[in-house]
Amino acid sequence: MTSLRKDRKTCFIYPALILGVALLCCGVSRAQRMGPFCSFSVNQEPDGNVSIGPYIGTVSYFGYFEDGNLADDTSANQNKYYFYFSLPQSTNEIGARALSPIPTTIMPSRGDQVAMNYFENETNKSDFFDPVIMLEKCVNDESGKGVWVQLGINDNSEELPAQPTGERNNALIRVSSDSVDVSKMLVPGVYRIVVKDKFDRPAVGGCFLQVGTTCRVSGLWLYKSPAEMAVKNFSCRY
Repeated sequence: MTSLRKDRKTCFIYPALILGVALLCCGVSRAQRMGPFCSFSVNQEPDGNVSIGPYIGTVSYFGYFEDGNLADDTSANQNKYYFYFSLPQSTNEIGARALSPIPTTIMPSRGDQVAMNYFENETNKSDFFDPVIMLEKCVNDESGKGVWVQLGINDNSEELPAQPTGERNNALIRVSSDSVDVSKMLVPGVYRIVVKDKFDRPAVGGCFLQVGTTCRVSGLWLYKSPAEMAVKNFSCRY
């Protein structure tokens, strides 16, 4: 309890400083076309220390949606693509951003996830889509059935690089843990990022997807299906 009160006090004393550093990081991102992915919350270090700035837990995915590629969900005349991940511990905030096409200044680094067809299409910047990004959490309803609760959604973000059209249509969300609504608390569980085209067309083109957390998550990884995750000890049913 002492540690929790200390963290809250820190957030209360320095709100302007936290926002200032986050905005500074965003400004760096614009100047360098793509910079650190910054949080608006306090990062939680394993040793109990706190810091502000870029997310300390991140995973990056480099993908390419080919023409004719089937979406994971085509209900309601939409074409949605799912990327699942699990949280083994609670976090203050989750951020996610999606860019299409992938700017030439962004290249895979060691430890990043890369789709099998990415490199053969890496230089294709003429095909892209207007991404919408959503964060969802799987919770059990009163009957024990797993349902997905939307935690956040974004269409256009001024923080991200513009598309070849000159418009800032790339998407970014930051979601803070809800202190009242249990279904929206960022606690251990199964989550997913949803990506779709703004106009509900099948997505075509390169897509850079990045997820960040304010705690250092061991084994943070994106999966294309719950079966691929092979998640155990979670009550959420699919």
